[in-house]
Amino acid sequence: MKPRAPLPPIPPPEHAWERQPHEGDAPWVAFVHYRDEGPAKRAHRRTAEALEYDLPVISKWSTHWEWIKRVRAYDSWVDRQVKLAEIEAIRDMRKRHVQIAMTLQGAAALALNKIVESERKGDKALLRPTDVRDLIDLGTRLERITRGEPDGIVEERQVQDAESSAPKITHDFSKLSREDLRELKALIRKSKPPE
Repeated sequence: MKPRAPLPPIPPPEHAWERQPHEGDAPWVAFVHYRDEGPAKRAHRRTAEALEYDLPVISKWSTHWEWIKRVRAYDSWVDRQVKLAEIEAIRDMRKRHVQIAMTLQGAAALALNKIVESERKGDKALLRPTDVRDLIDLGTRLERITRGEPDGIVEERQVQDAESSAPKITHDFSKLSREDLRELKALIRKSKPPE
């Protein structure tokens, strides 16, 4: 009878929390239970009770197979995977929000055109100018927030003393009539540079 050739060496695992070369079934199952309990519940006593082993056996396996070092590596890896997934989800959310913002802005531009056209024809518009303003505001605010820009510009004003009588200039476009909006649109069109 020919002697058996020795088995080739078992390659080391890629990660510390995977089964180690020559790690028996019982220590491996115990380690998996210990590892999968998670940092908040992980304890040798809990593993011993759950698998019905004596605590000294679990402690011996833990020392021999370096459970503490392996679960630290595992916890770091899990945390990294969670963070990477969160970053990817945030990227996806931002893309969706920009698409929604651009759609809102496009809808507002179309609505503004329809208001002007319906006024030209003498028809009643379906949307009020304030509705269009709100769509534009919502779309641009959402786009700015999603792209990481400030939500708005805060104007700081100093209180004037009684001697200074400079008038305060404020603009409220919601008070414009449809005719005013038509004129505004025409002015904007005139101010655009030639293409």
